[in-house]
Amino acid sequence: MQDMTPNAPTGYQRAPLGIRFVAFLIDFVIAIAIAIPFSIVGLILGSPLDSLLSLVSTVISLYIFGWGSGATGFTPGKRAQGAMLLSATTNQPIGGGMGIARYILGGILTAFCLLDIIVLLVSGRRITDRILGTDVYHVQPGEIMPIFPNGNPF
Repeated sequence: MQDMTPNAPTGYQRAPLGIRFVAFLIDFVIAIAIAIPFSIVGLILGSPLDSLLSLVSTVISLYIFGWGSGATGFTPGKRAQGAMLLSATTNQPIGGGMGIARYILGGILTAFCLLDIIVLLVSGRRITDRILGTDVYHVQPGEIMPIFPNGNPF
């Protein structure tokens, strides 16, 4: 049984590692599904467009997994698994800009030394979440927020 996270919303617990892992896998598959078509088209069309299409793919991923996660608390994988990213102090989504920062920082810490993943496995909380004051909570079906708060994607 997971311990209640300090300042966690009433009745919420930190999302178990299994739920977070499956959410990550779903998001990873979606990210690959976004990147591959852009890469193939870039290779076919040549070098100058390859860089541009890679940039477009990166921006789309930043929007879905960074901005979307910060603005709503969910990535597609988190939404499917009932996990939600919230500020550990305000119990609210952290905002799009902080979501992008979390996505980039987590990518850097994971890509270069797997440090973020190792700390998550040992302590149940990523370094990225510790630095940014966030945590991922398990939510019940029906408590999941709409894709865009107030119907606004930005």
